[in-house]
Amino acid sequence: MRKAGLFWQTLLLTSLMFLVVLVISVGLSVKAVYANLLSECENKGRAIAQGIARTSDELLVNRDLATVQAMLDESLALEGVAYLFLTDAEGEPICHTFVPQVPSQVLGLPVSVTGIVVTRLEFARDQRRLDISAPIMAGAGGFIHVGMDLEKVYAAALRQAGVQGGAIVLIFVLTLAVVSLTVQRITNPVAVLTECAQALSHHDFATDFPKREELAGLIPRSAAEIGTLAESFLNMQRMIQESVLHLRETTAAKERIEGELQVARHIQMSIVPKKFPAFLALPEVDIYATLEPSREVGGDLYDFFQLDDEHIFAVVGDVSGKGVPAALFMAVTQTLVKATARQGLGLAELMARLNNELCENNEASMFVTLFVVILNVRTGWLEFSNGGHNLPFLLSHSHGPQQLPRTRGMGLGAAEDVAFQTGTLQMLPGQALLLYTDGISEAHNPDCELYGEDRMRKFLSAQSDLQPRPVVENLLAEVRRFEAGGPQADDITALVISYLGPSGPVLCPLINQMSELDRLAQVLEGFAASFHLSAGVANALQLAVEELFTNAVSYGYEPGVTGSLELSLDVREGFLLVELSDDARAFNPFQDGPAVNPQAGLEQRGIGGLGIHLTRTLFDEMEYVRQEGRNRIKLRKRLPPPPGI
Repeated sequence: MRKAGLFWQTLLLTSLMFLVVLVISVGLSVKAVYANLLSECENKGRAIAQGIARTSDELLVNRDLATVQAMLDESLALEGVAYLFLTDAEGEPICHTFVPQVPSQVLGLPVSVTGIVVTRLEFARDQRRLDISAPIMAGAGGFIHVGMDLEKVYAAALRQAGVQGGAIVLIFVLTLAVVSLTVQRITNPVAVLTECAQALSHHDFATDFPKREELAGLIPRSAAEIGTLAESFLNMQRMIQESVLHLRETTAAKERIEGELQVARHIQMSIVPKKFPAFLALPEVDIYATLEPSREVGGDLYDFFQLDDEHIFAVVGDVSGKGVPAALFMAVTQTLVKATARQGLGLAELMARLNNELCENNEASMFVTLFVVILNVRTGWLEFSNGGHNLPFLLSHSHGPQQLPRTRGMGLGAAEDVAFQTGTLQMLPGQALLLYTDGISEAHNPDCELYGEDRMRKFLSAQSDLQPRPVVENLLAEVRRFEAGGPQADDITALVISYLGPSGPVLCPLINQMSELDRLAQVLEGFAASFHLSAGVANALQLAVEELFTNAVSYGYEPGVTGSLELSLDVREGFLLVELSDDARAFNPFQDGPAVNPQAGLEQRGIGGLGIHLTRTLFDEMEYVRQEGRNRIKLRKRLPPPPGI
């Protein structure tokens, strides 16, 4: 079937080529013949018209119309003449050869007093004429019209085309027979090659090729190109067979190595903690981390664990190099970090001891950069030390991302007896700390642009949710968008610690009784101690809350009516937040309360208003709203920044 298909395709192509030649040749011939015949027809008509115009002027002057009519009838017998008619100067027919009358199509044809005018007419589909008009005595004697029959011109052109077409067809048939024989000599070996190629595509190269002898037979009896191609097929089959055997051996070895690398990856990933939330017993802190090696295994590491009831330890590191050597060094480093951190050492001493341990027997001269932190979840106090690592970002809603201060230190494992430095700061409730490796900051797009810390800072400043998991996942998604489908250049690790504060907002329900002031004072004192408020802030809080509570109880309720109040206290993002709500009548103490002149004496000042005035002075922002049948008063005061920020 393939042999027949190739043969008939070649034959069909040859036929189409000859058909194109036939159409073009016949068309050009017909066009040339038609042009010549048309020119002869027009010249003959011109001669007849001019002859009649010259000989009929005297007859018209003498009004010898019978002689003129006889002249027209005699001219009608000439070959190719279809009609003749004579008009006067106004275009009215005088004599004609039409039966019974002059057709309307020829009346009003264009004429010229200065020469001959040629016009094509079509009375019907098979009655096409060429009208030739000539003036008689410059148009004074009228005009003679001679109609030449174009159908004879077309018929002559078609006869000529038929003769030429028949000759070309005869030549085509003879040529096709020669081409068929030639094509068969070419297609037979090609068909054999095609069958061999098809068999080759399904052949199991672990066995001998069944078409080898058939291919070898084409080499001596085929044309040079076909023989060379057959020989190439044989060589290709031999080389593929050798390559397949080698590939099977290589694939088996590669699959064995990949299997071992997958096991190594599972072992490596089992070293880093992946259980989240991590510290269920410590509601003051939340943590999330991820590690994505650029290969099957990588050299990044992270770890976190609880040292005691108040302290957690966290570390992020990056081993020099990639692949299996970096993964082994990473495992050693992480094991040493966990073992050393539980000995109760300060971070500077811990880093120095880790460095000396990693320098021992380090013949490969590998090193690791580390950033370690210890967080007191009760106070928010953070201690950190840097071993040549990227500086973490402190995230907060009240200001943009800020990198931690740089402390003295270098990569661990590079040189012995290196001194390390520690730094401290106090994290406020609502803040988060992002530790990461340079796989994020040095990620690059297809244009080889680095992601960089500036892009990272801009992205982090736009994050409204500082919970650990959203921060990590959004950051990694942003890096993937920046890479635009490019390969991951380095291992990527990110760890976020969110400090939620001792216990979140403090809520205290109250009733509208002055006896609640003692319990209220105890709540305020405990809150100030838990959040380490200064004496001045604690006093301002005490004065403002007691004044607002007293106003609500004294002026908001009718005598004998029991009401409910609720106090909410919180420290978030460097601000002290106070909200007191009650179900008393609508009353805004900041507008409806008595005005007070703090400079006036007691006799002139009047009763009330001083506490509200002091509240205005002590707090930065005050707001009153009436919402869902309750009065809500909100106070906001900026706290002085803690040391280390």
